Amino acid sequence: MKKSLLFLSIIILLMSTAIGQTVSKRLSSDIVKVSNGKFEATNYKLVSPMNSFPKQIKTYAVAPSDGTISRDNFVSIFTIMSNEIISGFFDEGFDSKDLDELIGNPDIVLNFFMTKSGIQMEITSEGETTRITSTWEDFFE
Repeated sequence: MKKSLLFLSIIILLMSTAIGQTVSKRLSSDIVKVSNGKFEATNYKLVSPMNSFPKQIKTYAVAPSDGTISRDNFVSIFTIMSNEIISGFFDEGFDSKDLDELIGNPDIVLNFFMTKSGIQMEITSEGETTRITSTWEDFFE
């Protein structure tokens, strides 16, 4: 009995250390890269719908870093809009996990192009691309 408890305690300790390292890596990594006067963010997800095969999703956003859009707003819009659009694809619910890189080609691509005038959201799925363009005034109404 004591050996079992000791073994279980060691397993739990090892698992919590591994999880802690993963969380620490995620918390210390930047979502946004700044280069050539632009904010850029890219995210890869593996989304597993409850009643279907998993789908890979690539999300990308770009905006000028000259003060037109703050870094905080860039991250907020990128994150909220990505999650809203992804949720719209899978009505029946889903699990998702972030990927370090794509496994082949993505099934869905979401692009967000932000400028001082507004935002264009580009959604590509099953070979079709839809673009939604909005001024900032319309976007925030």
